[in-house]
Amino acid sequence: MHTVQSVTMSEFVAEMMKESQSKDNVTIRWDIGLNKKRVAYFVFPKGDNELRLVPGDELCLRYPGNAAHPSWQSVGHVIKLTAQEEVALELRASQGVPVDVNHGFSVNFVWKSTNVDRMQGAMKTFVVDETSVSRCIYHRLLGHEVEVQMVRNALPRRFGALGLPELNASQVFAVKSVSSEAYLV
Repeated sequence: MHTVQSVTMSEFVAEMMKESQSKDNVTIRWDIGLNKKRVAYFVFPKGDNELRLVPGDELCLRYPGNAAHPSWQSVGHVIKLTAQEEVALELRASQGVPVDVNHGFSVNFVWKSTNVDRMQGAMKTFVVDETSVSRCIYHRLLGHEVEVQMVRNALPRRFGALGLPELNASQVFAVKSVSSEAYLV
């Protein structure tokens, strides 16, 4: 249970770090992608202690509104990053986009818990189902003593697979090393 709690705490910390990262007074350059979706280009400088922005990250773009334009927001995903720290954000919604406004936007990360959800699911399966992994791995992970047995096997003269190139010397060495190791049973 301690590990499940650690995953939950890690998720909370990562979520807070991502969501705390925002930029205000961002200038936008608008475009339309080949798929006819609206794309917002803007500079999102890297800070010393900030999480890295990568393609696929979800961001929320907001405009607070003014007398001439109502407030607006849309979520999109990062499709491109340039060396000049310019971000291309493809928006989900193309309706109501204030394309005639270029200044005063805010950008925030959107937390996606997919990886943490998968980790928690795996931990729960491990806890309730002893057969979710091999008996040996299950007991080793729990810190139980497991008997080590040597497995002898005849190694082939040539290593390779049909339709694939021959292995180089380093790859053959790796296969031989793994094939001659002690195995836990």
